[in-house]
Amino acid sequence: MTAPHQTGLPGVLPGGAAWGAAPQPAAARTDAEALPLTTGNDEVDAALAALADVADADPAEQVGPLGEALDVLRSTLNSISTETP
Repeated sequence: MTAPHQTGLPGVLPGGAAWGAAPQPAAARTDAEALPLTTGNDEVDAALAALADVADADPAEQVGPLGEALDVLRSTLNSISTETP
């Protein structure tokens, strides 16, 4: 017997995906399905919330929140690396 990838014919892959079928876009998640943006660090959570607020904004409007998030994340990572022996 010949495997689908050897014949070029559509087949079924593990998990039920069709071999040779056109890829299907992932279904959009609703806000209720989105992962919670909480880390336990108030500054990081605020930075992530600010990024979420401008996710659909023009790139020029994203610059400020992106820069602030970078600063917060860098500071947080630096504090973690200096706390560990």
